[in-house]
Amino acid sequence: MTRFYLILAQILVILWLFFGMIENMSNTTQELLFAIRFTLFPICFIGGVWLLFALFYAELMTKKNKMLGAAILLPLAVTYAPALTKEYFNLIVVHKVIENPAITHWGRFFQINYSITYIYIIISIIIIMIKSFQDYRKLHGKIILIIMAIVITATVNIVTSQKLIEDPGFDITPVSFAIFFLLVTISIFKFNLIDITQYAAVDVFQNTEEAIIILNTENEMIEFNKKAEEEFKLFPLRKGYHIRHLIEEFKMKCPDQSIIDEIIMQFNQKTRLYHTRFYLSEVNGEPRLYDFYLKSVYDSMNQVMGSLVSIKDITMESKLLIESERSRISGDIHDNLSNMINVVSINLEYALKHYDDKEEAEGCIRTAYQTANGIRINLRRILEELKPMDIEEVGMITALESLFHKVDKAEMKIEFTHHGIDEKAISAAKHGYVIYKTCMEAVNNSYFCGKAARIEVVLSYKDNSIRLFISDDGIGCNSIHKGRGLTAMEERIQALGGNIYFDSTLEEGFHIAVELPFNQEEML
Repeated sequence: MTRFYLILAQILVILWLFFGMIENMSNTTQELLFAIRFTLFPICFIGGVWLLFALFYAELMTKKNKMLGAAILLPLAVTYAPALTKEYFNLIVVHKVIENPAITHWGRFFQINYSITYIYIIISIIIIMIKSFQDYRKLHGKIILIIMAIVITATVNIVTSQKLIEDPGFDITPVSFAIFFLLVTISIFKFNLIDITQYAAVDVFQNTEEAIIILNTENEMIEFNKKAEEEFKLFPLRKGYHIRHLIEEFKMKCPDQSIIDEIIMQFNQKTRLYHTRFYLSEVNGEPRLYDFYLKSVYDSMNQVMGSLVSIKDITMESKLLIESERSRISGDIHDNLSNMINVVSINLEYALKHYDDKEEAEGCIRTAYQTANGIRINLRRILEELKPMDIEEVGMITALESLFHKVDKAEMKIEFTHHGIDEKAISAAKHGYVIYKTCMEAVNNSYFCGKAARIEVVLSYKDNSIRLFISDDGIGCNSIHKGRGLTAMEERIQALGGNIYFDSTLEEGFHIAVELPFNQEEML
């Protein structure tokens, strides 16, 4: 709309000049009075159009005050209307003849229109100047052009209205306006007078793949994007409706209604940030899984302006993830448990056949026992991945102690120490889960790959960083090849902005060092 009204203002200037030329070519008074009706059209409306441009440019026109545009143009239209009639034309032009076309006795309606037009133009100039000076440091070239445009136009109008120069034989006012618009247009295309940020933001808002709903402080829906309209077209999605109406409809289709009750409670408590997931039994003909975010929106003074609701359909992502997990767990069971069970079976079978050879039988039974113990650890790891421990609920330190206690047996001892860690803060963040998964994978590797008898785990917090050190006394290696386990560790740590280092030497164990940025005070 900013560009539209700028172009419209330029078109009016061109019409002003064009009809002015026709007016000057008139041969009779009748032709002159007929031509002036057309010339008056751009003259009478240019001030209103320019004010609308200024309002859109300064981002002062919104949907809430959309009637302002009609209010601005209405008095101009009323004062121009007599120009379209014969009997009331004298309200616009009282006297004008071909013998002396430079002299015009204007009627009351034109004088009113003239006054309103200049009031509009002065207001427009003030609005544009205020908006332009807000970013004067980076766009002072633009401001120079705008000042030049204003000075030229104002000077020409003052000089002509006060008759300070000799009449050139034609109206130079439209020429000054043309120069004005030309300089402003240069400032637009050369110095980016129109800020496209708001338009880009609206484009992103409308075309994002998430359903987004904007709420006011009373939790009433004031705006939503295309995706929200498409996704929830069968639900009460209406501007001015309370969000409760939409959530209550969700409740009727959600198998776990306690989640919807929790969402409603978060709205009532005006929670700053909330995230959950919920199923709806039927949306557009099939069950859907949604990711739900509620976030408060603040102004520059840190005052709450309203809320932003984001609802993303993750049904397909969930299905793909489940399929991937099934494939991974199936491979885990096949590659690890099946082979280990075969080892147990073969060794026990050999022990039975060679029972008389006590030493041979004892060795086979010991191998079978150790392998069975490995099966137990591996099975616990797989089950833990299927249903991970709720770190936030039980606490990360408690979860780690539970993990180490289950593994700590005669075959492998685990020594765990920690200091400086605020369990509540770290457990509430993703960092707690990542550390837990890193320790679980490290213990698994130490037992199966490293044949370790002892593992030392040290966890500490210092200088806004979590530091984790894991060291075993296993067989080690001279060359580290990152398999699935080590790669997964590395990806999780790096995703949180941390670093992980692996070190090993043959017969001197395997060592892992992690440094993870984390501010406990901010979390608290």
